[in-house]
Amino acid sequence: GGDSIYAFPGNNANVFLRYSIAGGGWTAMTAPGYSVYFGGALAADSNRGAVYGFPGNADVFLKYKLGDGLSPMAVNHMRVVAENLAGVRSDATSLGSLAAKPSAPRPAPTTFTNVTASQIQVNWSSGPAAAGFYNPPGAQYYIEVATDAGFAGNLLTSAWLTDTTYYAFTGLGVSTRYYFRGTAREAAVTTNVSPARTFHSWSTLPNTPGGGTLTSISSGSVVANWTANGNPGGTNYYAERATDADFTQNVTNSGWTTALSFNFSTTPNTRYWFRVKARNVSLVESLWNTAFGDARTPAAPPTFPAVSNVLSTSIQFNWNGNNNPSGTEYWVEVATGNGTGVIFTTAGWITATANIFNGLTAYTTYSLRVKARDADLNETAYTVYATTRTTQPPAAPSALVVSTFGLTSQTDRLYAGWSDNSNNEEGFSLQHSTDVSFPPLYTTTLNTAADTTYYAPVTSLLTNTSYYFRVRAAHSTLGNSVYSSTAALFTRAAVPGNPAVVSVSSSAINASWTANNPAGTLFTAEISTMSDFAPLRASSATLNAAATFTGAVLLPNTTHYIRVMAANGNGLATAYTPVAASTISYALPPASPFFQGLWVSSASAAWNDAGNPGDTRYRAQISTT
Repeated sequence: GGDSIYAFPGNNANVFLRYSIAGGGWTAMTAPGYSVYFGGALAADSNRGAVYGFPGNADVFLKYKLGDGLSPMAVNHMRVVAENLAGVRSDATSLGSLAAKPSAPRPAPTTFTNVTASQIQVNWSSGPAAAGFYNPPGAQYYIEVATDAGFAGNLLTSAWLTDTTYYAFTGLGVSTRYYFRGTAREAAVTTNVSPARTFHSWSTLPNTPGGGTLTSISSGSVVANWTANGNPGGTNYYAERATDADFTQNVTNSGWTTALSFNFSTTPNTRYWFRVKARNVSLVESLWNTAFGDARTPAAPPTFPAVSNVLSTSIQFNWNGNNNPSGTEYWVEVATGNGTGVIFTTAGWITATANIFNGLTAYTTYSLRVKARDADLNETAYTVYATTRTTQPPAAPSALVVSTFGLTSQTDRLYAGWSDNSNNEEGFSLQHSTDVSFPPLYTTTLNTAADTTYYAPVTSLLTNTSYYFRVRAAHSTLGNSVYSSTAALFTRAAVPGNPAVVSVSSSAINASWTANNPAGTLFTAEISTMSDFAPLRASSATLNAAATFTGAVLLPNTTHYIRVMAANGNGLATAYTPVAASTISYALPPASPFFQGLWVSSASAAWNDAGNPGDTRYRAQISTT
């Protein structure tokens, strides 16, 4: 009956507000004359009308009738008396009896339970007993549910339920919001019905989305598709893709969407897993649908083909991986002409994004192309680089000659000379090695300036060792010429050192020396009875550092001279080294001795000189024993 509603505006408010129904506005009451009825939330300054408000943190709006205080469904007997101005009352006149209205059902703290995709159980109470507003036994309840707040669409109802405070509605729509209200009545007096009380709304669960297919799979995107599986229009879906089945690596999502598909961006040549779930209007989510399985995106065709380091016999081919991950393989080909020639070189499947083709022909047009493949061996189309031409290198030098020209005793050097046949070289590269195949470990490269036709001397070589030489013209961008023909020569042998006679007998002279040369060097030792070695008595060729002269070579009791030399592998001899002193050979024993005569006090003997020279002296001895 009153015009006012009073309430606190939210939690922790310290200003009590008055709402005027007639005036349609709120007014702050700084010094109100009010009384608080319960919970510190509902109050009024008069004893008439009704007060509305939230009791504390509750989510149910309450109406309290002032000046009523009747118990639900209780029979109330009423009477009336008259009172004069002096306060004297008349006898009471009975007005009869009347049962109070039952309390409308109130939502339970957990209003909705056992919620599925087709069922919602609603729970209520008979009223707050602490306030005296509870229905006694025998109250019946009637619950209605609808898909709109006006309870006009798809209305479902329960029967009148006696002394129960829950009811499960089944056969509901999937992922649909429902509105609930309840009415109470007295079972004994079915016309004694409470006003309807509206509960808050709730939704059935969504179904897990159905289907699960992947379409439009490309190197940069994959479309994931699913079905509503009975979920109504407007249901939200949330799809994810990841690079592992547990969805912990490189996870991206669609966000909540009402669509039944989503186009995910992807990386080429990568394996992905997909899943999707649904959510109803009450923000309750379904289980995941993982029926998509997994899919690998194809490799992307390589892009930006280019060449670099184009030389006379080689080309470096480069390309961009086009966002392909590491490990993606590429196949590269080169062919003569404009791509119509025979493919004569392939790089094989490689993971690099560049490849150098060697062994090409100078000043020749080549076409190059590249393709990629994913881990499932699916190949892309070729990416073609039009054409390029190898360079024309300088002409190769010729007439390479290696010599010891002008060298008399140096054993560690040689001279090299050649003919320059080009006019555009930047220099020459001269190589020498002790191996005719020029292995890198045993090869030394010497560089000269342009227009040079010799290298003199080549030093730090080994004594009496065969060296192989080759030379080519060089250019940093045009490339290098082929190598010239190989030339070979031995370095000079070293002069033998410290020759000496180590033993002398009547039948032999032994000499030795220090080799000063590698094994295999040929030495020549000579012996003569003349210091100018004319004539020679003998000559000994040996691979050893020693020689022995015997037999008729030697003359008894005669001065002999010895000298030695060495020769390199090409037969070039060193100077002779003589033994420091001459050697006299032993005299031969006298031959055929005999007595010529024997007397009382003397004897005469004779013998043959056995070949000893005339100036040989003899000593004769006689003894009685």
